[in-house]
Amino acid sequence: MRSSFLSLAAACGIAILGVTGQNAQGQLLNGGFEETCGPAADWVAFGNVSSINFYVTEGVRAIKMYGPFNANPGYSGIYQDHAAAEGQVWEASAYATNPNWDPFTWNGVDSGSRAFVEISFRDASDNIISTAISPYLDTPSGDFPVYLAVPPAVAPAGTATVRLALLVEQWDYQGGAVWYDSAELKQSGGSNILTNESFEFQTQGCVGSGYAHWVNFGNGQANPGENVRTGNWAAKLFGGYNGDPAYSGWFQDVATEPGTKWRARGWATSVAGDLIQPGNDVFLKIEFRDEFGGNLGVEAISGFVPTGANNSLAYEYYQTTDVVAPEYTAFARLVIIQVQNGYAGGATWWDDLTFGCPADVDGTGFVDTDDFDNFVQKFEAGVIEADFDGTGFVDTDDYDAFVRAYEEGC
Repeated sequence: MRSSFLSLAAACGIAILGVTGQNAQGQLLNGGFEETCGPAADWVAFGNVSSINFYVTEGVRAIKMYGPFNANPGYSGIYQDHAAAEGQVWEASAYATNPNWDPFTWNGVDSGSRAFVEISFRDASDNIISTAISPYLDTPSGDFPVYLAVPPAVAPAGTATVRLALLVEQWDYQGGAVWYDSAELKQSGGSNILTNESFEFQTQGCVGSGYAHWVNFGNGQANPGENVRTGNWAAKLFGGYNGDPAYSGWFQDVATEPGTKWRARGWATSVAGDLIQPGNDVFLKIEFRDEFGGNLGVEAISGFVPTGANNSLAYEYYQTTDVVAPEYTAFARLVIIQVQNGYAGGATWWDDLTFGCPADVDGTGFVDTDDFDNFVQKFEAGVIEADFDGTGFVDTDDYDAFVRAYEEGC
């Protein structure tokens, strides 16, 4: 394959240099979204649970939760266990918000969704001995949190652990979501024993989302096996519903320096059951940040994901234009962003992203002969990733553009 590229390059008058390991840049991590994170350190989650950055009562993170849509009834939740003993009196609480735009619709006869806080006492084999629950949150609270408190409960004989669980109960696959924050578990008269009680912290490499190394703002989810391109995971993105316009996205910062050249690439799709609607602008974006996180105002974007009937319902390839890091750059930021106008609905899924020097087609952080070979293979196969000049076609102009970028490095 490479020899055929060399022959064509010679015919086109392209000089080929032996470029190896030029201008290393920081490498994008977890571009395929296969390395996942729990929504909060020290907590165990199940169902549809994610870390999010609004409807908080303290700090900057809260837990968003809604029904699992996989059973009737179905439960989503997050919990934490602590040692306990017979005769101890325990109390628990959390703040919960059910906004008007994603309401619970409980009708009192096991249909709808509702949220509550639960204490369960367990034996040494993790069997439940008894439980106590708070009142239910089953109607919208608007933008204001509701205090859900479990009345004092006595640990029965055989108790080894006490579990605090924040839960959503879903019947008949009805919608509605809750935001939890500021959880508390304590013995009566004592202090809160929970760790990470306001969900501010995640495990190493986890920075506030379901995916390692990625930050999520607005609305985004990590759901196994859902609309993936490769592997088992893709990053779901949908409107923030918290303003007009509202902003949602995923981003990752990569260390760099002024003068380096950058391009972002990735794949996105929508689906018939949650088709991205007109009023949404969804695209890849590059920003540059100084050492204090300040936006330096230089950026590049990709084309927008088509909305409505214009969307192919298949994974399509997106790439930004090339851009050079300005003076004072400390980090290059790759953003998958959705600007939602008029509360327009629909979602996209993103997979297999790369970010770095335009000629670094394999995403290792270096420009070397592996990139050369990788591009040749894509070009000879005629796949869209070989559209190096971004025209929508793969032709000899892409050869020329790639070789120039390869010789320049970053």
